[in-house]
Amino acid sequence: MDDETVIRLRRVILRLARHLNAASVGEGLTPTQGEQAYQRIAAQRAAILSERVAGLPPEQAAALIAALPALENLAEDLRAVVRRGRIQAAREERNEAS
Repeated sequence: MDDETVIRLRRVILRLARHLNAASVGEGLTPTQGEQAYQRIAAQRAAILSERVAGLPPEQAAALIAALPALENLAEDLRAVVRRGRIQAAREERNEAS
């Protein structure tokens, strides 16, 4: 994947996250504050996303659905990289402290 495509992918992922977060701002809570609020926020986000995808041309909606496995794998890979980075940083911090 070329650099421009990677930048576009990163930007669209960030925009999606910001828009989904903004959709539930009216709650005045973060998703981690209380199970009932979390469920309500998750349902709101799902409904908004579903409505927007339903409004896309059918070929674009199908492309998004087809891309789900790749996006899920990307998310898991990023999560693992971040986790490894945090573990490594904690190890280095402990070594510096001793």
